[in-house]
Amino acid sequence: MSEQGTLERMAYHLVGAVSPLEVAFTDVDAFRALLLQLGWDAPGLPPSYLAVADTAAQAVDALEAMTDGAEVNEVLAVVEKAGAVYRAIVALDEAPAGIDPEEFLPELARRLFEYLLARQLVAEAPGWYATAEVLGIIALEDHPPDGGRPGFTRIRFDWDQIPEILGNPMLIPARVYGWGTSDLDFPKIAELLVELFIGLRLPTSLDRLDPDVAAALQAEATDPPAREVATGVTVALFDLEVAGEVKDVGILFAELPAEGTALPGIVLMPEVPDGIAAAFEIDESWAFKLKAGTDLAQQLGVVVRPDGVGVRFPGAPGQQLPSAGFGFALRYQPTTPTALFGQPDGTRLELAVAELAGAIDLKAGDLELKAAAAVEGLTLVLVASEADSFVGAALGGGERRIEVPLGLAWSNRTGLNFTAGTGFEVAVHPHLDTGVLRIDRVDLALRLDAGDPPSLQLLAATALSGLIGPVAYSVDRLGVALPVRFTDGNAGPFDVRLEPLVPTGMGLVVDAGPVTGGGFIGFDQARGRYVGMIELDVFDVSIAALAILDTRDAAGNALPFPGFSLIAIVAIDLPPIQLGFGFTLTGVGGLAGLHRRLDSAALLNGVRSGATDAILFPADPIRDAAQIIANVGAIFPAAAGRHVFGPMALIEWGTPALLTIELAVVLEVPAPVVLVLIGTATVELPEDVPIVKLKVDVVGVLDYGRSLLAVDASLRDSSVAGFPLVGDLAMRFGFGADPSFALAIGGLHPHFEPPPGFPTLRRVSVALGSGDNPRIAIEGYLAVTSNSLQFGAKAELYAATAGFSVKGWLGFDALFIRQPFSFRIDFSAGMGLYHGSSRIAGITVTGTLTGPNPFHAWGKGSISFLFFDVSVPFDRTFGARRPDPELPPLDPWAPLADAIAAAWNWSSEPRPGATVGVTVRGPDEVPDLLLLHPGGVATLRQKVVPFDRTLEKFGAYAISGPNRFGITDVLVGDGLAGSWTTRSRTWSPGFGWVPIPSTRRWPS
Repeated sequence: MSEQGTLERMAYHLVGAVSPLEVAFTDVDAFRALLLQLGWDAPGLPPSYLAVADTAAQAVDALEAMTDGAEVNEVLAVVEKAGAVYRAIVALDEAPAGIDPEEFLPELARRLFEYLLARQLVAEAPGWYATAEVLGIIALEDHPPDGGRPGFTRIRFDWDQIPEILGNPMLIPARVYGWGTSDLDFPKIAELLVELFIGLRLPTSLDRLDPDVAAALQAEATDPPAREVATGVTVALFDLEVAGEVKDVGILFAELPAEGTALPGIVLMPEVPDGIAAAFEIDESWAFKLKAGTDLAQQLGVVVRPDGVGVRFPGAPGQQLPSAGFGFALRYQPTTPTALFGQPDGTRLELAVAELAGAIDLKAGDLELKAAAAVEGLTLVLVASEADSFVGAALGGGERRIEVPLGLAWSNRTGLNFTAGTGFEVAVHPHLDTGVLRIDRVDLALRLDAGDPPSLQLLAATALSGLIGPVAYSVDRLGVALPVRFTDGNAGPFDVRLEPLVPTGMGLVVDAGPVTGGGFIGFDQARGRYVGMIELDVFDVSIAALAILDTRDAAGNALPFPGFSLIAIVAIDLPPIQLGFGFTLTGVGGLAGLHRRLDSAALLNGVRSGATDAILFPADPIRDAAQIIANVGAIFPAAAGRHVFGPMALIEWGTPALLTIELAVVLEVPAPVVLVLIGTATVELPEDVPIVKLKVDVVGVLDYGRSLLAVDASLRDSSVAGFPLVGDLAMRFGFGADPSFALAIGGLHPHFEPPPGFPTLRRVSVALGSGDNPRIAIEGYLAVTSNSLQFGAKAELYAATAGFSVKGWLGFDALFIRQPFSFRIDFSAGMGLYHGSSRIAGITVTGTLTGPNPFHAWGKGSISFLFFDVSVPFDRTFGARRPDPELPPLDPWAPLADAIAAAWNWSSEPRPGATVGVTVRGPDEVPDLLLLHPGGVATLRQKVVPFDRTLEKFGAYAISGPNRFGITDVLVGDGLAGSWTTRSRTWSPGFGWVPIPSTRRWPS
């Protein structure tokens, strides 16, 4: 088999882990032996377990059928087969005879998978197993016999700890081995070091130290040792011939017990024979070299404790480290580059040369222990065939190779450092220019997420730019990623993928003589959103376009058929086209949305935040792209089966323009239909140095589905003589089953409960003054509802100097209710002198008057000076309370009969679908005569009472006559009409008004 990629190696080990189940779940003895490793004595094999064996056999067959250089999808299919074995175990619903299923089944799948994977790694990838154990990802739990269960050792994989462990690796020594405490677990360190180096195919032994060496190491102890040095781990890196003898080159790791207040630590003793060459080749891939000046005549021991580093010479106590220090390096340079991750023939990250080095030096009189790992030829290889056609063409076909300089260094003085970045994310800028293609940035990252579920992602990506003809482009995030989520997935208890990274964005710049401009195309994979925006100048015409295509809803779920939702807006600035009366058309555009609806609430709220700029003619669409896209997406959310369309226009008046109107009419279909008017009007007077600047955003919504007409308007970026002017307007007219009406300019009375859904408005206000000090602010409002009139105003004064300030105000609020008639008027005025926030003197008057049944006035006047406050309250009621007047009963028939007889309530209309071949005309002497077309229909429209409905009241009146009206027959001349129908409109409860019968007589 050729060189395996990252995913292929993972598939190989996963299938190798579950392959023993093909036998173990078909043979009773093998099944019992396997479960004994998990602490269960199973005397028999349930027949349903044979399905697990079949699934394991399918995984083995899939691995054997996988071809060399398999595609990613083929490899992932093998991973899925291995994961299917895990899922088949989870699905088991019976336990072997004599075993409690409540205890057995919930733990079987995870513990069995952990055991099998650990056994696979020990056999096939011992280095990976030992590394995971050293990092604390794999832990061993001893379980003695208990409750009839035999004793066993559980091998536990702490998958969910991987992001936390890798995110803060400096905590591993303390967390796993007790480093930095008096309970350093050196036997555990030694055991794991032995497993790690044996896994790396290095000869390793755990030995008792020679007593003379141990005594020599502790001869320089500053305080009495807690105990003697006992054990050590010896690892042989390689062997070579020195003076006719084969000698090992390696390192001895020995424990160093606590010495007084000095915590326990470790001694590193390089075992390098004297007389070796300063540099030589170990084999065709590895080479060794000594640091210049390194003295091998004396045995050296490097003492590493939590509080520092020291040096001891067992053969020469008291000797100091030479000024040249001590150091060596191992260099790895295979004949062909090694793929670190990715597929060998696909987009990948590969390594040509690596070097590991260790040294101890004197720096400013202090010892510094250093370790370093550097790479050469760390290369991100981009394969054009894995990108889309545009990026593939830019790459020029074949492969593009981007070398990334990267190194890692550790020192007891400076800690851990990357030479090309920080932490686990590295960005380098090679600025490799190949003509049509430029490599601007390369990102290497290990991204960790300790959330629920925890996950990690290995990522290698690049940012490109280039020039194709007159179009300059830039592409971000092209590369490969290996995401792993630690939850049940395609690989069993975790989920793993190998994904080419699709660029999330492309920037474009066009410079082709008369055509200039730029834009971008973006893709948000998590949200399933494609975005494109461009702005071009073509001769004297400016074109801006925006398109948003969504494939997922706000919750991240795939959209229903047809699987997408599109909104597109185009705005074109034109040379002025005369319309007459001084008006010119300077821009046109349009809006179209498929499977989009109009969120009228978001649009109406957007009036007060300036969001309408996203729909109409934005001043700088590229600069404001992020905000425009957010606003358009919120106002026109995805909705299957709904569509929006509408034209736009930009109209100006005057030369130069004194009045500018941006207008759009948007229609949402099918029924219920929503019709929307969106506009912005801008006025600047006079033209040279504008004194008055008014900019009003307006939105009107006619929503037949909600039986609502809504209009909102807001002043924005407005001023009078340089003084800021702000304010809002809102109107709501509900014409459904519960009719209502409210119109407010600047808001509502503070004691009036607003109708449901009515927005909070800013008062119409102007601030007089060049700044905050001094200033005079004036504000007001006016509101009308179906049963009230409201208005009010307020003026405020503020001035400050030398720590003193004066604040004054004068204001009132008035509310009048039509039926039953009542009113409330609130008044407030005051003036105060302050030092900082402390009031020195002031006068305040507040009062309220309500009436007229009865009149009630209350309030108070207050005067304060320094530490004295005097208040005089008042509360008076005058006028007698009178009962509400009773209206005499009214018979609805009289106004109804007048309405039926009134000619203006009748009309003649063509029959639906009929062809009108002739016209009718009455005699000249009776011009108001109403004629009925021979092929038409006559229609009566009356608004007095609803038909076929029992009435409780007639407006505000009790009913004296019939309380239910309807049509039984229609007479035409002397005979009955052939057919007729009645249709009801929406009626307000109680109607609220009574038509006055007309005295006008109409010709019959």
